Amino acid sequence: MPYKDVDINEESFTKNAKFENFLLSLYGIVTLINVYSLSMFNNGNSTLLHLRTFLIVSAALITLLFSSFRIEKFFLAIIGIIFSVLSIKVGGADKGFLYVVLLIFAYSGISPRKILKVGIIATALPLFMVAISSKIGLISNLTFYRDGVMRQSLGTIYPLIFASYVFYIFAGLVILTDTRRMRIVLAFIIMISGIFVFKLTGARNDFIGMILLSLVSLLSGAEHSKFFRVILPIGSILIFALIFIVIFATQMFSYDSNVYAILNKLLSNRLDLQNTLSSYYNIKLLGQNIFQQGLGRTTSSVRNYFYIDSSFVRIIYMGGVLYFSWFMYLLIRLIKQLYSSKSFKFWCVLLIVMINGLTEDSFINYGINLMMPLFMISADMLTKEKII
Repeated sequence: MPYKDVDINEESFTKNAKFENFLLSLYGIVTLINVYSLSMFNNGNSTLLHLRTFLIVSAALITLLFSSFRIEKFFLAIIGIIFSVLSIKVGGADKGFLYVVLLIFAYSGISPRKILKVGIIATALPLFMVAISSKIGLISNLTFYRDGVMRQSLGTIYPLIFASYVFYIFAGLVILTDTRRMRIVLAFIIMISGIFVFKLTGARNDFIGMILLSLVSLLSGAEHSKFFRVILPIGSILIFALIFIVIFATQMFSYDSNVYAILNKLLSNRLDLQNTLSSYYNIKLLGQNIFQQGLGRTTSSVRNYFYIDSSFVRIIYMGGVLYFSWFMYLLIRLIKQLYSSKSFKFWCVLLIVMINGLTEDSFINYGINLMMPLFMISADMLTKEKII
């Protein structure tokens, strides 16, 4: 077996760059298919989606057979696979939970800089083509209205999809940008782009996320490490607390209370949907299939609209308590790695995307979250790559 307790020079494909480059090329193709699958170019043809599944499974097998990695990662992946497979077989849970585990394991030993660069390029270029295609009439540019304001999907299946892609592209760029001058330039680009995307898509949460990313880009640097060292652990605890508050909000606050009404308004009536969820479904040890009717791909009126927006609510209801516990452990482990490597900027970005995931499903969507392949990264690799 290839797994063993190794150091950073062995826990990767660095001794055989061909394997690393091959895995990165697979990830690039997977990312391209992801953008296609969530665009109006996708007319229901499942061939590319089956190819995506094949590539993710192949990447995990290549890592298992040809890479050296810490035994902890092997067992962590095995536990995630067991929980997700049981949820799929017993409760009919979405297979996407399994693909998340395989993707994270497959790229756990690859250069985080290379992963982010490939993900950003393989997302930004086709997303730009999708947007242009929608504007010149090659594909539909779906338009929706909220409070009388038009929201455009720009060739994706729903406005929030386009905004989420832009949000995660900038999240990756903030992590990658090192020099102070470039961080300042990037901060202003993010601010301007955030305003532009908000005007077109009406995606408030992604706009707020982009403003936070621009602030991190401005403030990050070694000179601010003491500030980050103090504030980030506190912020992490608060966000994990918020995760559980969001999950159990409808049980904590009475439907008739003022607090419920205020939160429901702030969350665009999401609490009403979550109240419906908790009324018809229970949280189970293993995952379950929950029928949802969203607004994607059509501007026609949708009867019985029901969709779980929060990534963390989706994980615990659809993936089950066991899978949710595994995923939370993975995030806590990642935060420990970021603390050990003093990767404070990365840590800030992670917390921002977690906040975004409280109200959006993109955090658990491996088709959008470009940071997901880094969730099993090690501190020594972060230190080696000087991602601070």
